[in-house]
Amino acid sequence: MKKIIFAFLICCTTAAFAQKINFSGSWQLDTNKTAFGEAPKNIIPWNLTVAQQADKLVLTRVLLNEQLQALPPKVETLALDGTPFQQTAGDTQIVTTIHWLDDASLMLTRNGTISATETWTLEEDGKTLFIDRSVEQKSNGFKYNIKCYYTRQ
Repeated sequence: MKKIIFAFLICCTTAAFAQKINFSGSWQLDTNKTAFGEAPKNIIPWNLTVAQQADKLVLTRVLLNEQLQALPPKVETLALDGTPFQQTAGDTQIVTTIHWLDDASLMLTRNGTISATETWTLEEDGKTLFIDRSVEQKSNGFKYNIKCYYTRQ
């Protein structure tokens, strides 16, 4: 009986200390799988580098211009406890927050001249980063959704 109770306690303790998934890595957009919908192809990052630590996520995004040429990388350090990250782009203040949906997925919310929500999950045993991105441009009300697939490099 003692062995059964001990085994039960070990299982409960292990579950209590289960860690959240780690999104760290270098990611390249898979244009064959990504569903852009009505959005232009340069609207999302083509390369992502994620460095996840216990309390933060350092996200480096490489976007493309209208001629599909790489722009300088943008780096954000986002707290994993939901603390807002504020940055200025031109005259616009942008606020980004992250919160965990569960141990395997997170939601990134961005508010500024656009409102964007990204839900991140890993697929194919961590080889694919799937980002479901919903966006509304406040200036004209244009809304779109992009199903982004990134391949681990």
